[in-house]
Amino acid sequence: MEFVRNGCMSISPYPSEEKVVVTESPFEKGKVSQGKLKLDADPSEGSIDAEVVQHKHFSAVDISVCFKHDVILTPPSPGETPHFGLAVMQSNSGTSRFADGDWFDVYRGEGYLTYNPCVEESHRVVANVALNVRYLEIPDHYMLPLLAEFSPDRNTPFWDFKEKVFRNDFGGIGAKIAMPEYHQALNNIFNCQFNGPLGAMMLEGSIQQLLAMQFSMLGSQSPSENIPTYNKEVFHAIRDYLNDTYLEVHSLFDLSRKFGINQNKLKNGFRTVFGTPVIAYIFSLRMAHARTLLYDMKMHVNEVAPIVGYRNAHHFSTAFKRQFGISPSVLRRV
Repeated sequence: MEFVRNGCMSISPYPSEEKVVVTESPFEKGKVSQGKLKLDADPSEGSIDAEVVQHKHFSAVDISVCFKHDVILTPPSPGETPHFGLAVMQSNSGTSRFADGDWFDVYRGEGYLTYNPCVEESHRVVANVALNVRYLEIPDHYMLPLLAEFSPDRNTPFWDFKEKVFRNDFGGIGAKIAMPEYHQALNNIFNCQFNGPLGAMMLEGSIQQLLAMQFSMLGSQSPSENIPTYNKEVFHAIRDYLNDTYLEVHSLFDLSRKFGINQNKLKNGFRTVFGTPVIAYIFSLRMAHARTLLYDMKMHVNEVAPIVGYRNAHHFSTAFKRQFGISPSVLRRV
């Protein structure tokens, strides 16, 4: 007996009183596209809503699911080519399994990177729990050269992951998302304002930023575990303070005095815990604010530059384009 079949998915009985949802890719390979896809099961079973973005170098889906029964989501086949997946849980937590391995949890607020060398995968969804995840699938021919550029410390989780990838074994590794610009880059993928070649350029810039931050967070995992709990609390307090005061003038000297911590410890510890230097963190917050002023409020470049700390509008424009891949004057006209 089959409960429903509607386009890209079907629900069928599962021996343990769960249901199996077999999903097929909604993406058109090789095309740059963006749109919404609504897949409805019988109301007595549940539903899947998805927003998809397709780029020649990756596929992205923002998917929300909710079922009346426990279900297992399983792609119809392992695929013909190895690929990487990046899952970011937006609400609640998910449970996954690859090949014959154990089930493992993917937590909310975590970016979980996997390498799948064409093995079967399954994802469990608990009954009556709404789950929202943003998932990116990236082919290995695009990802491997990027991964090869990084040399993590031996015997760290990232080093183990990289070893598995180059042995062509399944690998999975998660990292807590600590940078606000990570979510901004993810949002940019699903809210790209451009079409055609310019849209493709913007999307690739966003995926490059996202992967760079993911690698940075993964690379800083092991050392952060050695930081005393007290110091971690200090670094989190510093980050919260910067989130509220990023438009003010800050220096390592002033921050170290305010929070009673050595400058070197501040500089090295902040980067270890959050995966980015203090000054770079402030810069990213200011640039994100500048983008809001330009795009949402349509302020002029000359007005925005001094707000985010630039006396020279040209210097601001150069820094903004380096950060987002588009000049502030072009963004303002969108």
